[in-house]
Amino acid sequence: MKKRWGVLIVLLLAGCGTFYRPTATAGVQCDGARCERLWQRAQTWLAVNGRYRIQIINDAVIQTYGPHEGVYDAVAYTLTKHQQPNGKVLISIQGGCHPTLYGCVTDPAPLTNLLYAELEAMP
Repeated sequence: MKKRWGVLIVLLLAGCGTFYRPTATAGVQCDGARCERLWQRAQTWLAVNGRYRIQIINDAVIQTYGPHEGVYDAVAYTLTKHQQPNGKVLISIQGGCHPTLYGCVTDPAPLTNLLYAELEAMP
């Protein structure tokens, strides 16, 4: 009987670890030349401030490596451009981490908010 309870507890704990995957999202609307400046600034910000190297850069996506298992104090980012019905472009920022059973060691929200604030403040 003890063996069955142990297996049940392990399965429950493993399931809990997969349910809570902390992420933070933000978005900046732009158009024209400002969008290009924001896109370039986001690349620079990630290269300087990100713990993960940039994996993909093109006209629609900027993505870092990660989050990697065993690295619990780093935020991985994906930025995407989305055309909006009003003619503007939304640059969507998503930061996430590899979770432990209790979430991230480093909350992705403050760093994601720093990137958002820097982009939003650009003329």
